[in-house]
Amino acid sequence: ARVIDEEVKAIIDQTYSETQAILEERREELDRLAKALLKYETLAFDEVKRVMNGETLAKPTVTDLLQIEQDKSDAESTEAPPEPPAVGDDAGGVLPSPA
Repeated sequence: ARVIDEEVKAIIDQTYSETQAILEERREELDRLAKALLKYETLAFDEVKRVMNGETLAKPTVTDLLQIEQDKSDAESTEAPPEPPAVGDDAGGVLPSPA
């Protein structure tokens, strides 16, 4: 059991070192990806590839989309309310008189 534990530990240590080296080697790409995720929150696979290659994305952020929806809501609430139906002959006939 000790030999197996030592082998497992050696594999984990080696893999950890390799992973750390890859992350250090690709630090700039990782930072670009982190910034893009903070800005856009979600990215499609092709967008991840573009960010990793140093390209910029031309898409609205979640904040932009929320602002557009808020502006629409504000515009709808400031519109004049619909006019009530006209009272008279065209309003459905004669009203009943009280008894």
